[in-house]
Amino acid sequence: MKKWGSFLLAGVTMMLTGCFETTIEITLNEDGSGTVVNTTDMGKMIGLARQMGGGEGLDKAADEAVDTSFSLASTADSIPNLSPEEYQLAREATAGFHMNMKEEKFNTSVSFPFSSPEGIQARNKLSSKIVNETIKSQMGGADMPGMDELGEPSNFDDYFTLEFKKGKISRTLDKAKYANAANDTYLNGVKKLQLWDWV
Repeated sequence: MKKWGSFLLAGVTMMLTGCFETTIEITLNEDGSGTVVNTTDMGKMIGLARQMGGGEGLDKAADEAVDTSFSLASTADSIPNLSPEEYQLAREATAGFHMNMKEEKFNTSVSFPFSSPEGIQARNKLSSKIVNETIKSQMGGADMPGMDELGEPSNFDDYFTLEFKKGKISRTLDKAKYANAANDTYLNGVKKLQLWDWV
């Protein structure tokens, strides 16, 4: 199938704090189908976790490295709190997990196919849930130190509207939602963690 275009939405700073960032890559075919890949770089969180008292556990894993990718077709039912629609989408996804504590590298990726651009936003939102649970499963069921106190992760896409018109994909800030970003519990918690990084 001939590719119509490839769109890269890069360098999106998650949570507006610099703790980690997500790159969203969208490949769109002539018929409107394609793939969307969400890649999250959380390397800075390793240093932050050490400062918050998680150094001992991280030091034990210093010589360990994980580099894996896997289909969620047979494991989607292990992801908690998914709606029936999210469960079906998750079964189509491929997840990647790359961690090297010694080099402070910590990357995750989630790739979804889609049949039309209208399905992109739902897949982006689901990626956050999948990433969170992938991290827990790869780290023995535990969050990184301090992360369990933040509650349900916010999704950067909640503050944007993605539209597809006349062969173009556009992403527009939802000003009404963004005006309430200061009340986002998760965002405020991550900001506090980031401030501790400078103490």
